Amino acid sequence: LEGQSGPSCSGPCPAGSSCPLATEHPILCPNATYCPAGSPVATPCPPGKTSWRSGMASAAECDECPAGFWCSSGKRIPCGANTYNGQAGADDQSACTPCPHAALTEGVSKASLNDCICDAGHFASWAGGNLTCVTCPVGADCVAPGSTLELLPLEAGYWRSGSTTTDVRRCPGSLDGSACVGCSGRGCEVDGLSGCRNATSGPYCGLCAATEGGIVYYDEEQLECRECTAAAAAPFFVISGV
Repeated sequence: LEGQSGPSCSGPCPAGSSCPLATEHPILCPNATYCPAGSPVATPCPPGKTSWRSGMASAAECDECPAGFWCSSGKRIPCGANTYNGQAGADDQSACTPCPHAALTEGVSKASLNDCICDAGHFASWAGGNLTCVTCPVGADCVAPGSTLELLPLEAGYWRSGSTTTDVRRCPGSLDGSACVGCSGRGCEVDGLSGCRNATSGPYCGLCAATEGGIVYYDEEQLECRECTAAAAAPFFVISGV
């Protein structure tokens, strides 16, 4: 009562703070709100606006709602799982666009279509900036989300001619007697082909790749190409007669 008995009680509340009824000390305006001079309560930022600062005096100090969110009453609301929003200033949940069919996101508040990945059993195919999730062909090992056409994982015993084709072929022979060892992730690109054992190349991984060291041979026990050495070379005899 003593603090409110003088003439200063009739002074206006300072900008950046609010003064409820019968207050003695102004209350700093919290973040995502603003308080013009003489405010009894804080005012939320307008729709599509937010702020990380406190003590603001006008709506002009509010920031645009960031991509990946939509903002109402100054609050930042993240776009939910499997959706994204690439535009700042969104003020409605409808700004959160669903990922394409069979695609998902890893978490919330995503800001781009690039944040959508294809679910297990599918691979990502991009054309004209659009994402399509295509069912993986037989021989593709798409057991985890995130497969792409360029790095299409292959099961052991399968091969494809390059990183842009969906034509996955079964390699001749048994699974344990083939240089088609399968692949995953970055291991799916070896010498421009997919799923070949070390130093092998060509259709169905049936050829030995050229090396700087000279002649190579296919080791049937190790199922890989190796460089010929003096120890491995067979003796050579010349027989002459009179």
